[in-house]
Formats: sequence, structure tokens, C-alpha cells
Amino acid sequence: MTRSRACAGLPNTKRDDIMRAMKASDLFKTYYPFSDKFKNRFWSNTKRSGSGCLEWQKFVYPSGYGAASINKHSIRAHRLAYMISRNSDPGDLFVCHSCDNPKCVEPSHLFLGTHTDNRRDCAAKGRTHRPIGALHGMAKLTADNVSEIRSRYASGETQLRLSIVFNVSNQQISRIVNFKTWRD
Repeated sequence: MTRSRACAGLPNTKRDDIMRAMKASDLFKTYYPFSDKFKNRFWSNTKRSGSGCLEWQKFVYPSGYGAASINKHSIRAHRLAYMISRNSDPGDLFVCHSCDNPKCVEPSHLFLGTHTDNRRDCAAKGRTHRPIGALHGMAKLTADNVSEIRSRYASGETQLRLSIVFNVSNQQISRIVNFKTWRD
């Protein structure tokens, strides 16, 4: 692979960083059409699960998505599976999973969508749950504390005093008493 002229004058480490940061579409343009040897090697790193998914067996990011490599360039395995199976570059579109299994590279489980499409799909499948209130792992207050804060504030106690008593910031007390957080 040749290096671009823009990288020619940079130190080797900087050039390597730039080359590693290639977008998936650049990788597609560089390596398409994929050789049979490459395709066979890619698919040999998968295993069929009981749910019908074809799961990536090599490196997996902490987020659960598989990572493949093309000439030292990392790419999400499901994205590469889409490129190989459809012989097309998804460009700026997301490669989404209909099965909700991030390790899955089964071509029939993959579809293209925008960021908005991906978020809507996520919400429709109930995967956007963000704990709120006392259910949040970082919560310092309970629903009873919040009720007490609001009643004490309504009876004249200052936000600064409440923040000291409940060991939270003055800004947090303000958000509570103004119903910006801990909404009923």
C-alpha cells in the first residue's frame, strides 16, 4: 500500500497513526475486490450460535462488537462482513443488527441505516434503558430524599443549606427544586 503525499514528510510514527486511522470506506476502495483467500480467512473466524447468528470468534471490543483487521487497520467485523457479502461500501451509513447480537456477522442479520435509524431501532427494541433516579448507580439520593428536599425548600430552607445537609452540589438541589431532574 502506498502512503499518501500528505503523509510523506511526517515522522514514521505520525504517518503510521494517520494510515491506521483510515476510514472503512478507504479500506474498501484499497482492498476491493476481496480475494477468495481473504474471504475464507474472514469466515473461518466465525461460529454459528444456537440463535442462528454467525458470531465473530476473534478479538471483541469491550462493547461486545467484533474487530477484524485489514493490513493492521482495525474495522468492526460486522461492517467488514457486510462489505464482503454485499460487495459494496456502506459509506457513512451504519451497519445495524436485526438480531441485536454485537458479535454477529451473519449477512442476513445486517442492514444499513443512518444514525437516527440506528437509535430508533435501539429504542424500539428497548435497548436504550438508562437508569434514572435512585436506580442509577451513581445516585446519592432516594425518592424520599428528593421529596424532603422539595418540601423543605418550599418551607423556606435555602438551597445552599439543603446541599450541605444532603451532601450534594448546590446545582443539584437547584435542578431538583426546579424539576429539571427527579421529575415525577
